[in-house]
Amino acid sequence: MKRFLPAVIMLLLFALFAGCTGAPPVQNNTSSGDKVTFGTVDTLPSGSNVVIQVNPKDPIYATIDVIFAGGEGQAQVKSIEVIYIGNNGVIQTQILKPEKGAAVTFKGTNQTDRIEAYVTLFNGNRYKVVNQTSPYRTSG
Repeated sequence: MKRFLPAVIMLLLFALFAGCTGAPPVQNNTSSGDKVTFGTVDTLPSGSNVVIQVNPKDPIYATIDVIFAGGEGQAQVKSIEVIYIGNNGVIQTQILKPEKGAAVTFKGTNQTDRIEAYVTLFNGNRYKVVNQTSPYRTSG
Protein backbone atom coordinates (compact mmCIF):
# COMPACT_ATOMS: atom_id res chain seq x y z
CA MET A 1 0.00 0.00 0.00
CA LYS A 2 2.86 2.39 0.79
CA ARG A 3 4.22 1.89 -2.72
CA PHE A 4 0.83 2.50 -4.32
CA LEU A 5 -0.05 5.68 -2.43
CA PRO A 6 2.47 8.02 -4.18
CA ALA A 7 1.17 6.96 -7.60
CA VAL A 8 -2.46 7.60 -6.60
CA ILE A 9 -1.59 11.00 -5.12
CA MET A 10 0.26 11.95 -8.27
CA LEU A 11 -2.63 10.91 -10.53
CA LEU A 12 -5.05 12.94 -8.42
CA LEU A 13 -2.77 15.99 -8.55
CA PHE A 14 -2.50 15.71 -12.32
CA ALA A 15 -6.28 15.41 -12.55
CA LEU A 16 -6.75 18.54 -10.42
CA PHE A 17 -4.29 20.68 -12.36
CA ALA A 18 -4.80 19.23 -15.84
CA GLY A 19 -7.15 21.97 -17.02
CA CYS A 20 -5.02 24.82 -15.67
CA THR A 21 -2.16 24.72 -18.17
CA GLY A 22 -4.13 24.35 -21.37
CA ALA A 23 -0.94 23.27 -23.11
CA PRO A 24 -0.80 19.55 -23.91
CA PRO A 25 1.26 17.43 -23.83
CA VAL A 26 2.43 17.27 -20.23
CA GLN A 27 5.61 15.46 -19.25
CA ASN A 28 4.93 13.67 -16.00
CA ASN A 29 7.99 11.50 -15.60
CA THR A 30 8.74 10.48 -12.06
CA SER A 31 10.68 7.90 -10.18
CA SER A 32 9.13 6.84 -6.91
CA GLY A 33 9.96 4.08 -4.46
CA ASP A 34 8.04 1.54 -6.50
CA LYS A 35 9.99 2.47 -9.66
CA VAL A 36 6.84 3.19 -11.70
CA THR A 37 7.66 5.71 -14.40
CA PHE A 38 5.23 7.95 -16.22
CA GLY A 39 5.56 9.24 -19.76
CA THR A 40 4.06 12.09 -21.73
CA VAL A 41 0.27 12.42 -21.54
CA ASP A 42 -2.28 14.89 -22.90
CA THR A 43 -4.18 17.42 -20.82
CA LEU A 44 -7.94 17.01 -20.94
CA PRO A 45 -9.98 20.21 -21.36
CA SER A 46 -11.18 21.92 -18.19
CA GLY A 47 -14.21 20.12 -16.79
CA SER A 48 -13.41 16.90 -18.68
CA ASN A 49 -11.02 15.33 -16.19
CA VAL A 50 -11.31 11.63 -15.42
CA VAL A 51 -9.17 9.25 -13.36
CA ILE A 52 -7.94 5.93 -14.70
CA GLN A 53 -6.18 3.89 -12.02
CA VAL A 54 -3.45 1.38 -12.90
CA ASN A 55 -2.91 -1.00 -10.00
CA PRO A 56 0.55 -2.40 -9.27
CA LYS A 57 1.31 -5.66 -11.03
CA ASP A 58 0.31 -8.71 -8.99
CA PRO A 59 3.55 -10.27 -7.67
CA ILE A 60 2.29 -13.85 -8.10
CA TYR A 61 0.24 -13.84 -11.31
CA ALA A 62 1.79 -10.75 -12.99
CA THR A 63 -1.68 -9.41 -13.79
CA ILE A 64 -2.32 -5.68 -14.15
CA ASP A 65 -5.74 -4.23 -13.30
CA VAL A 66 -6.84 -0.94 -14.87
CA ILE A 67 -9.89 0.71 -13.29
CA PHE A 68 -12.05 3.66 -14.33
CA ALA A 69 -12.43 5.77 -11.18
CA GLY A 70 -14.77 8.40 -12.64
CA GLY A 71 -14.25 12.14 -12.48
CA GLU A 72 -16.00 15.38 -13.34
CA GLY A 73 -15.80 14.65 -17.09
CA GLN A 74 -17.17 11.11 -16.90
CA ALA A 75 -20.38 12.00 -18.78
CA GLN A 76 -18.29 13.41 -21.67
CA VAL A 77 -16.37 10.15 -22.27
CA LYS A 78 -17.45 8.14 -25.30
CA SER A 79 -14.83 5.39 -24.98
CA ILE A 80 -11.60 4.37 -23.25
CA GLU A 81 -9.00 2.24 -25.00
CA VAL A 82 -6.35 0.62 -22.79
CA ILE A 83 -3.22 -0.76 -24.42
CA TYR A 84 -0.84 -3.21 -22.76
CA ILE A 85 2.68 -3.39 -24.21
CA GLY A 86 4.53 -6.37 -22.79
CA ASN A 87 8.26 -6.58 -22.29
CA ASN A 88 8.13 -9.58 -24.64
CA GLY A 89 6.66 -7.48 -27.49
CA VAL A 90 3.05 -8.62 -27.01
CA ILE A 91 0.49 -5.85 -27.48
CA GLN A 92 -3.08 -6.22 -26.22
CA THR A 93 -5.94 -3.75 -26.41
CA GLN A 94 -9.08 -3.75 -24.28
CA ILE A 95 -12.01 -1.35 -24.07
CA LEU A 96 -12.67 0.03 -20.59
CA LYS A 97 -16.26 1.11 -20.03
CA PRO A 98 -16.58 4.73 -18.89
CA GLU A 99 -18.54 3.61 -15.83
CA LYS A 100 -17.13 4.20 -12.36
CA GLY A 101 -15.60 0.96 -11.09
CA ALA A 102 -15.32 -0.69 -14.53
CA ALA A 103 -12.07 -2.65 -14.88
CA VAL A 104 -9.95 -4.60 -17.34
CA THR A 105 -7.12 -7.01 -16.53
CA PHE A 106 -4.00 -7.82 -18.53
CA LYS A 107 -1.69 -10.81 -18.09
CA GLY A 108 1.74 -9.22 -17.80
CA THR A 109 5.27 -10.58 -17.88
CA ASN A 110 7.82 -11.06 -15.11
CA GLN A 111 9.53 -7.93 -16.47
CA THR A 112 8.56 -4.27 -16.73
CA ASP A 113 5.55 -3.75 -19.01
CA ARG A 114 3.76 -0.58 -20.15
CA ILE A 115 0.14 0.55 -19.92
CA GLU A 116 -1.33 3.35 -22.04
CA ALA A 117 -4.92 4.60 -21.95
CA TYR A 118 -6.70 6.81 -24.47
CA VAL A 119 -9.95 8.64 -23.74
CA THR A 120 -12.23 9.67 -26.61
CA LEU A 121 -14.81 12.31 -25.77
CA PHE A 122 -18.20 12.63 -27.45
CA ASN A 123 -16.86 15.65 -29.37
CA GLY A 124 -14.48 13.23 -31.15
CA ASN A 125 -11.24 14.40 -29.52
CA ARG A 126 -8.89 11.65 -28.32
CA TYR A 127 -6.42 12.08 -25.44
CA LYS A 128 -3.64 9.90 -24.09
CA VAL A 129 -4.27 10.06 -20.34
CA VAL A 130 -2.12 7.18 -19.02
CA ASN A 131 1.41 6.27 -20.05
CA GLN A 132 3.25 4.34 -17.37
CA THR A 133 5.40 1.33 -16.74
CA SER A 134 4.33 -1.54 -14.54
CA PRO A 135 7.38 -3.24 -13.04
CA TYR A 136 7.39 -6.79 -11.73
CA ARG A 137 7.93 -7.25 -8.01
CA THR A 138 8.40 -10.46 -6.12
CA SER A 139 6.05 -11.08 -3.22
CA GLY A 140 7.24 -10.47 0.32
